[in-house]
Amino acid sequence: MISGDIGNAFCTVPCVEKIWSVAGEQLGDKKGAILVLKQALYGLKIVSASFHKCLGDFLCEMGLEPSRADQDLWIKKSEHYEGYDYIATQMDDIMIVAKNLLEYMSHIKQHFQVKDVMDSPEYYLGNNIAKRNGKV
Repeated sequence: MISGDIGNAFCTVPCVEKIWSVAGEQLGDKKGAILVLKQALYGLKIVSASFHKCLGDFLCEMGLEPSRADQDLWIKKSEHYEGYDYIATQMDDIMIVAKNLLEYMSHIKQHFQVKDVMDSPEYYLGNNIAKRNGKV
């Protein structure tokens, strides 16, 4: 098991909707010009959905698909052993449960800035994680 936090998640993804604004005095002679935002900004109502779509599209490209029970639990039939690999997401937090953890994390790090990476975390999203007899 490995977990991490995607840094600057909301301001690094494209908007899923067109957001229009009017340029302020900060833009000098362009004041009053109509602007279209290309990147999501913190505080916008749509920013969470924009990031969720961006991350979801990326996980689909990796061959994962959302489970029917929870759209933030991503699963993939393993190519290396009998069983499944899992990636759980909660906003910009991720947890990977798979035999090839580092391969998944490496691929995610190529696309997103991941910080606070923890191997075998003891705590995740307000929950203690305990092992008994080598099992979580």
